[in-house]
Amino acid sequence: MKGKVIYDNNKKDNISLLEIKDLSSGKVITSTSSDRINDTYLMTLPIGKDYAMSVTCKGYLFYSENFSLSNDTNLNMIEKDINLVSIKEGNKIILKNIFFATNSFALLTQSNAELETLLDMMTNNPTIKIEISGYTDNVGKDDYNINLSQKRAESVKQYLINKGVKEDRIVAKGYGKNNPIATNDNEQGRQMNRRTEFKVIKQ
Repeated sequence: MKGKVIYDNNKKDNISLLEIKDLSSGKVITSTSSDRINDTYLMTLPIGKDYAMSVTCKGYLFYSENFSLSNDTNLNMIEKDINLVSIKEGNKIILKNIFFATNSFALLTQSNAELETLLDMMTNNPTIKIEISGYTDNVGKDDYNINLSQKRAESVKQYLINKGVKEDRIVAKGYGKNNPIATNDNEQGRQMNRRTEFKVIKQ
């Protein structure tokens, strides 16, 4: 797997840490750092598993992704550029490795790796305040979706509080089907719209 880390402020001399974890166990499979000069990275990982990827760099919101190699037997190379957004009021990211049981606000164990990365960011940046935003697709009644998205956001908030983050640093807000990022006309789009976001509301 190779690519380039792209920084939104074009700052030079950054070094990012890239980690690949087994999505089911949370165990780190491989890790590497980006090159300080040209911002590129290169890593190898075994096929046959589902993975969570996280990219962290001081001064930036972390990047997360999940992908499956469980059915790929002939894959030789994945090319992926990573866009990092600086820690700044109003900037936000999608927490792509936060998972809930269907029609539930119970966090699945596959979320643990992402939750710990989020906890590290809150610990390493003790002055920031954030909003955890929950979203659904457009299936079902509006009141139900608002309530579900609110409870899901609160589940993430409660996880951080239980780990020692002060409650006044976190706002949980459920938006239901509002602010879709994809079409709700097919399952792929609806899956993208069912998401949890992390936004800086005070730096």
